[in-house]
Amino acid sequence: MLKLYYMTNKIKVNVVDSWEEVHNRLLRTYYFDNHDQVMEFVNKVSNKAKKMKQHPDMLIHENNVKLTLIGNNQECHKFALSVDRKSTRLN
Repeated sequence: MLKLYYMTNKIKVNVVDSWEEVHNRLLRTYYFDNHDQVMEFVNKVSNKAKKMKQHPDMLIHENNVKLTLIGNNQECHKFALSVDRKSTRLN
């Protein structure tokens, strides 16, 4: 598992420990209670991707979204952290 962290209130928080790193790609599946939450998440990720000039692959299902970030660099890691923060705001 990939380990990325951010600092909040001087506490190190592991927010993306469930991202997988495979063949220079970061992979993660997010699960939601319903399709409305899925679409809200997809829209937020799309807007953030545009701002950060990222191009994630998104596979959208009824109650989950599979994200793939191609490249394993600092910008991909920052984007992964940003996506995880958005997912926690939906729950």
